[in-house]
Amino acid sequence: MKPKKAKKLSEIKFFLITLCLFVFLNNANAAIVPLKSSEIIIIFRNDDPSALSDIEHERKILDLFENYNIPQTIGVIPYVAKDYWSASKTKYASLSDNKEMVKLLKTYKQKGLIEIALHGYQHQTNNYYSYPSKTSSYYNGLSEFSKISYSDQLEKITKGKDILEGCFNEPIDIFIPPFNTYDINTLRALEAKKFKIISASLLREEIYPTGNIVNISATTNIHQLPQVIKCAQSFVKKNNSSVIIVCLYHSSEIGLNELEILKADLELIKKLEIKTATLKQLYLNYGDFLKQINKYTADFFWKHKADNFLQLMNWLHIKFPSIYNGFIILNKQLLQKQLFESKLICIINYSIFIALGLIVNRILVSKKNKRFIRFACLIPIFCLILITLLLFKEIYFGLSPGIGWKAEITLLFLISLLTGNLLIKK
Repeated sequence: MKPKKAKKLSEIKFFLITLCLFVFLNNANAAIVPLKSSEIIIIFRNDDPSALSDIEHERKILDLFENYNIPQTIGVIPYVAKDYWSASKTKYASLSDNKEMVKLLKTYKQKGLIEIALHGYQHQTNNYYSYPSKTSSYYNGLSEFSKISYSDQLEKITKGKDILEGCFNEPIDIFIPPFNTYDINTLRALEAKKFKIISASLLREEIYPTGNIVNISATTNIHQLPQVIKCAQSFVKKNNSSVIIVCLYHSSEIGLNELEILKADLELIKKLEIKTATLKQLYLNYGDFLKQINKYTADFFWKHKADNFLQLMNWLHIKFPSIYNGFIILNKQLLQKQLFESKLICIINYSIFIALGLIVNRILVSKKNKRFIRFACLIPIFCLILITLLLFKEIYFGLSPGIGWKAEITLLFLISLLTGNLLIKK
């Protein structure tokens, strides 16, 4: 076989192996059973009420929901840190010491308008994911639970659960992780404490539960809700499928402008006669089905990642429709179809960056850049070590929960650029 032909075959093999590796590491699949009816179900989730909350402000928000007779799930912080954006020591306040706040929440709970969920323990970021200020990116890894030991997480969850159960005199079995971040130890601790539901955010690459815990995570916010509802209506009508919308908001961040937006959202829901529920109500009606949905978790991850790739194409003025739609689809066939489309988009994107790395490598090697060639010979070892370390982390989606699509394509490009040198015949 001629050297040039052999070299091309080697590059093709490299391309296919690298591509298949990334697809395999991202992949997950399982069968689900469709719901009998076609409907839109909206759940409101209000995070962060605590002993430090402004009681009159919270009452105003609760009254607003009461006016429209729309229930919501409240993620209560049991022992809130006064400065939870910093990992350093600070002062704390227990909900049990704020009798007025407990009384307020009890009143609306007795009316059937709210349910209580455990929102972490102190809602303070830990040393592993600490950032200097609130201005840091919200999705850059802030976490109270990720990367700390199982025993520490179990202690936090136990203490928080005990405080809330002491305040409200009922079992607490819904968990909302602060900053919407958690890991496998969190799930183990929740299983040990008999929790039934975890609700984080589907807008990030997160770990999904297995076993008896159901994941019903946030899909949108109050600003995007009208657009998501419109999209959901069209989808349900066209596909005869039920969908779930989980709208996350923080009552402490509701100012005058946000209050008008929230009012408009609630008015729209009533006008369209859309069904509303709490996380627990949804679990009681569709618990077994939702457990099966959780087994199909790669769908949303791939869709969100594919949508990011499409946004990159739009930035290059190559227009594509969005994959992300802001709701959870409860239909097997539609999930499989969207999963296939999303994976195809991701594979094309991965292919582009692998090919780009190989092309740049060829250009540099063809110019006989000896310094680059010597450097490139050492880099494959570094890349293999890096990938090995990533593989031994908690891999559920992508190479690891902490690595996003930008990091993936960058890593693919660098591996192709630097290890492609090994394909060059001397």
